[in-house]
Formats: sequence, structure tokens, C-alpha cells
Amino acid sequence: MQTTLAKSALVSLEWQSLHRRSTRLAATTKFEISSAVLITSFIIFAALITIMTLSFSGKAVTKGYTIKQLEAQRQTLMRENEVIGAKLAEAQAMQSALTSPRAQTMINLTESRITYLRGESNLAKKYPYR
Repeated sequence: MQTTLAKSALVSLEWQSLHRRSTRLAATTKFEISSAVLITSFIIFAALITIMTLSFSGKAVTKGYTIKQLEAQRQTLMRENEVIGAKLAEAQAMQSALTSPRAQTMINLTESRITYLRGESNLAKKYPYR
């Protein structure tokens, strides 16, 4: 019986010893945040949020700048297209004027066909066409 009592006392002492260790361990592992750590973590958090915001807004600004450049390039190309269209219309108008039936019936002037009037006569001298 004595051995049982001794074993029981020994187990009781070991249990008390383990309980004291766990209490001390729990007391030493208590999580505490000092004000310096809290302020530092807040500053780091604010810096990360700022960097992310600047990153996303930078991408948006870059897209806006690209769109603005493309709009300016589009306007330039439209102006060039209008100039080319005007030149094309002028060339086509000249070509159509030269190939029209009315232009084909016109005659070329030569020195022999030109008559200068001298004097006070206001009437032009009629010259046969062909």
C-alpha cells in the first residue's frame, strides 16, 4: 500500500510540477503588442495600400494617355484622308472634264485661228470653226 501511496504522491507532485510549468509557459507566451509595434504595423499597412492605389491609378493614367495619343493620331489621319480625298476629287474632276463629250468637241487654238481686232470696232470677227 505504501508503494501505491508513494506512486500516488509522486504522480501528484509530477502533475503539480507540470501544471506550474504550463502556467509559467502560458504566462511567458502571452501575446502582447506594444504601441511601437502597433504604430509600425499601421505605417506598413498604409504604405502597402498607398503603393497598390498608385499602381492601379498609374495604369489608369497610362491608359488615358494612350487613348489621348490615339485620338490625336486618329484626328491627324482623318485630316490627311480629307486632303487625299480632295486631291482625288480634283484629279477625277479634271479627268472627267477632259473625257466628257463636250470637251471632245472643243478645238485646239493655233496661231492661224486667232484674229486680233484693231481699231474701234467692238464686234469680234467670226471665224469658221473647222
